[in-house]
Amino acid sequence: MKNSAFVCFVLLTFVQFSDLHAYTLDLTESARVRFFGDFIGGYFSDEALKASSGRETQYFKMSRGLLGFEVEHESGFGGLFEYNFMPDEPKRVDGNAVYNDYYKNYGTELLYYGDFKARNVYAFWRREGRILDLGARAGRMVSILGFEEDEVPFWGRLDSPHAHFRTKEILNGVSLAVGTSWMRLEGALLSGRGRPDSDYNWYLDGQTDPNTKGNNTPIVEAEASVNWQEYIRLSAGFRRNKTGSAAGTLFNGKHNDNRLVATARFQSGRLGRYLNSVLLLGQISHFEDGLTERGVQGNGTPIESNNIEKDGWFVTGGARFFDRAGFYITYEELDRIDPLVWKEIANFQRDHPAFDSVERSTILQAELDLNQWTQLIAFYRFMDFDFQELSGIRRMDGLDKMALVLRVRF
Repeated sequence: MKNSAFVCFVLLTFVQFSDLHAYTLDLTESARVRFFGDFIGGYFSDEALKASSGRETQYFKMSRGLLGFEVEHESGFGGLFEYNFMPDEPKRVDGNAVYNDYYKNYGTELLYYGDFKARNVYAFWRREGRILDLGARAGRMVSILGFEEDEVPFWGRLDSPHAHFRTKEILNGVSLAVGTSWMRLEGALLSGRGRPDSDYNWYLDGQTDPNTKGNNTPIVEAEASVNWQEYIRLSAGFRRNKTGSAAGTLFNGKHNDNRLVATARFQSGRLGRYLNSVLLLGQISHFEDGLTERGVQGNGTPIESNNIEKDGWFVTGGARFFDRAGFYITYEELDRIDPLVWKEIANFQRDHPAFDSVERSTILQAELDLNQWTQLIAFYRFMDFDFQELSGIRRMDGLDKMALVLRVRF
């Protein structure tokens, strides 16, 4: 199976797609279907995985193998289906040193898929009006906060800022949107758990799945954005949610999962023959984690309860050259405090210096278009954060990450 996947990936990389321009088909005079794919594979190295079963370096493995289609009727009704046949997802497996948490994980994909390997699977309705555009979705979808994948140069866990990883996840529910040529408002009512680490909250024996939620608290997300043509986009959004149930204990109770996110993105138009365009984007984030100071019955857990605040920001700058090459630099800072640090390092002391600890990342990325479907992507990530021992990382192991991958999209 693995050899077959590798052969298919190589063929997709070098084949001339002369017959694949007809991936959009007219089903009837009033309905159309669009087929697409996204394959990512290559060499991955994560220094944090050193001495973990010898799997720190992957000379070639698939990170993503996604196929999908979208059907739309002229009335605006339609559906989207995306299935990842080879998701190298980050997750947590009890007793497995290579599937631990965000800081030490074998998975290279950005999203956690859980029991079902579908990404976006939803029915939709869209209407473009003279004044207002309307839209609705129902089903399984990536959360609406923050940057979408086609807005940023990063795609996975290793090359994405930590705050981007924390912001995006697969959930289930409905969303409604209204917009004009220069603004958009979207709200969503969602359910499930789409982050594999869940801030070390292992309620129901760590059952974590985008299709299952451990309580009946709905996830509420909303985002407002304004834009000037395709060049500038500003957005701000929030999430309100709880994970787990009852006050409980630190690793088995009701945790906060609240988020405030603001983003800005600028992309220039074509600048010239050699320097094609410039990209600048950034995100400011505020996360609230930790065992709630008010449980379901209004009672917190003495000592362990703390509404833990995590603040951070990242910025990315880069440019495209010669109609085929790009180079990007990302820098991020994010508070290191989390429920595990609160217990093991701070010893439940609210004035402990651990609350001032900041993790930092600098990510260098280069990409080269081999043809209109295939990119060669290389990145190196310099990381620095405290308390590596909590993730089973020895200081001598190092923290940096790198990869050289091929990405094929059609």
